[in-house]
Amino acid sequence: MTNGFTYRGNLLPGQLSVWSFTANSGDSMVVGMGATNGNLYPYLRIYGPNGALLSSYFAPNAAEVSARATNSGTFTVVAGNDDNGVNGGYGTFQLTANGLSDGLKDCVTVIFGANEHLSGVGGPPGTNFVLFTATNIATPIALWTPVLTNHFDEFGVFDYTNGFNPAERQRYFRLSYP
Repeated sequence: MTNGFTYRGNLLPGQLSVWSFTANSGDSMVVGMGATNGNLYPYLRIYGPNGALLSSYFAPNAAEVSARATNSGTFTVVAGNDDNGVNGGYGTFQLTANGLSDGLKDCVTVIFGANEHLSGVGGPPGTNFVLFTATNIATPIALWTPVLTNHFDEFGVFDYTNGFNPAERQRYFRLSYP
């Protein structure tokens, strides 16, 4: 899912439509589903990276779910018909979302004391990566210093704590993976 887009879909009786997006811990997640044609009673669910149900809601014609990400990773949205509202419901629908997107993104860098914490989400789980750093963004890539060689965890997350020097005017980081 990508912010600013309206996703359209069609559900046959008993069918589900599954979507995904990445989010960082603390992000607000809001997804709406509206029936546009047919006999559909919208039912939406958001599941966390570990499969836990975070929020669900169903209603005639339109439903909206919201949650705050308690951890970083890939989240799943399941759209369907609530058979208690309309048994065997079917039809077309549209989904909307607030600022959600799929793919690799960095989290807000946090400075605490003499350290800064960098993290990101949306990498391919288990894939190796290298984190590079430089104090000048114009430095040729081959001259950036590797500071971490690791792999994305099972949720596609990486974490790194680096020493923070307030006397440095700037420090840049670059993440490289296949």
